[in-house]
Amino acid sequence: MPLCGTAIVDELGDAGDADVRPEALAPFKIEPNEAQRLFLVWLKGLWFAPSILRQEIRDSRVRGTYCPHWTFDSHTSSAYQGERGDAYYVTMMVPVTVSGKTTLQSQQVRHMRWSFASGNYETFFDDVLVPAGSAPRLGLAYRSKALVPYDPSYLSGFDAERPSVPVEAGWSVAKAWMDNAIYQACCARIGGDEQRGSA
Repeated sequence: MPLCGTAIVDELGDAGDADVRPEALAPFKIEPNEAQRLFLVWLKGLWFAPSILRQEIRDSRVRGTYCPHWTFDSHTSSAYQGERGDAYYVTMMVPVTVSGKTTLQSQQVRHMRWSFASGNYETFFDDVLVPAGSAPRLGLAYRSKALVPYDPSYLSGFDAERPSVPVEAGWSVAKAWMDNAIYQACCARIGGDEQRGSA
């Protein structure tokens, strides 16, 4: 938190609504000055960016913020069943109306041949990342190998958001993401041009 123009790191206060201390963090890869330079280069490429925005960026200072996240691992085993649809085409004479006149023309009509499919799908989810604060999920690449053990000294000079999302709520988000990934994987294993009734 800022205090009299300097930054201090609260080591003894509460850990926020989530009531947990960080175990590791990913240090910033670039310095604030370089971040500001890169942002100005990006801004220069925008045709319709207001000039006042450029001036405000030049007059201000880029400040990094550490955003808390939950990371979840899960080993899953799922049974699935459904119907696999394989498309095939049949030449048929169909009525076609042109300029008020109806004639029969040959066309390729798509049909679907359905067959039953089932199986088991097992996978391991490693480091499913869920925001533990108010910052939106930015979709940035998460490099777990870049993590270092948490040390308050890393936060000196930066902002840091306290966790506000309980781990149970974070797990619900991660579970929904994994459920969708499992569903897509099971559909792919059923195969065919279409699937239906897969579970």
